[in-house]
Amino acid sequence: MSELIQLSNIGNIISNIGNTLIENQNLLKLIKYNSSNALLQPDLTIEEIIDLCGFGSDPLNQQRIFKYPFFNNIVDSVRSELRFFIPKIKPENIYLSEVFINFQIIIHNSIIDLDNNKQRTFKIIEEILKTFNGEDINGIGNLMLKNSIDIVAWNNSFSGYTFNMLTRFT
Repeated sequence: MSELIQLSNIGNIISNIGNTLIENQNLLKLIKYNSSNALLQPDLTIEEIIDLCGFGSDPLNQQRIFKYPFFNNIVDSVRSELRFFIPKIKPENIYLSEVFINFQIIIHNSIIDLDNNKQRTFKIIEEILKTFNGEDINGIGNLMLKNSIDIVAWNNSFSGYTFNMLTRFT
């Protein structure tokens, strides 16, 4: 029985990524605030972070960070969303597996532009990479950007990017 792949701690990966994401105030501001000066807004409170993660009193309208992929059901309100999930687990042997973490950035086209000729989508990508690329996130292994960062037109009102990061997990 010990010759079988277990993946017993795989559920910790998404939790650890989420716990690390909510520590990045710049990323949270870019997701919460629709204004072009989102990075100049005040830091989010614990209650606002709880709302963004879908644990507040009105998750359908307040949640903007999701632990599952986009399914073409985005509301038509002006907003930003960040989604992250595991799309693929590739076992290498009984002790080690490659685990892919996909990030989806979904932005209403009317709020892509930020002050100083910056774009919200690229600032979000920059913050995610600054937080995760090459970092060991709570013992899940080093995350590394894998392959390309691809633009996506989610629908007529929303566009953004998607990319994978990879870790080798025991």
